[in-house]
Parts: sequence; structure tokens; C-alpha cells
Amino acid sequence: MEKDFEVRDKRVATSDNVGTEPVENKKENQHEAAQDKKETPLPEANFMTHIISLSSMAYMCMGMGPGAHQSDPEQAKYFIDTLGMLEEKTKGNLGVDEQKMLTEVLYSLRMSYVKMTEQKV
Repeated sequence: MEKDFEVRDKRVATSDNVGTEPVENKKENQHEAAQDKKETPLPEANFMTHIISLSSMAYMCMGMGPGAHQSDPEQAKYFIDTLGMLEEKTKGNLGVDEQKMLTEVLYSLRMSYVKMTEQKV
């Protein structure tokens, strides 16, 4: 005769048994983390935010800024070239502030890229 039974692990994680937290606690922690994510508002989706996003990625790929680990010149060049393409394709269609920001960001990125590649040689 087999009886149906259910096993519930009620252990709490300590330094000795890390990763053995009860399933119930894990679900609660995941739910809390999801709620925290929802509370952080995303920035407004606009052209300037897009420029900032691409330029941040380029700087990270050059080993600069928060979250940067090691440089990846090819990837940095890709983001810089993408911004250059956007500058070309949006000529005459940007506001004064948008055009100024894009021009300044591109200049700064290109100079940083040149310095980075010169140091590697």
C-alpha cells in the first residue's frame, strides 16, 4: 500500500547550507523582487534617452563607466557607428537640443575611442 505524501523543506539558509532555502521563502523573495522592479519607473522613451543608452553602452565597451569590465573595441565601434548613422539619417529632423547632444556625445565617444585604441598599440 502506497500513501500519497508531501515533503516540505522548512530549513532556513545559513552559511552552512546556502541554497537550501525553503521553496515558500524563495517564492516570497521572488515576488518581493518583482514588486521592487515595478516600483522603479523606466525613463521616457525619446530620442535623447536612446542616445544616452547607446552612448552608455559604447563607454562600457571601452571599459569606462559603471558596469564596465574589460574593453571590447569592436563592440564600442559598433555603438559609435550606430550613433553616427543616426546623426546622418536624422539630419534636419532634430530639435536644437537633440542635435547638440548627439554632436557632443559623438565627438566625446570618438575621442575616447581614439585614446583607447592608441593605448593598446
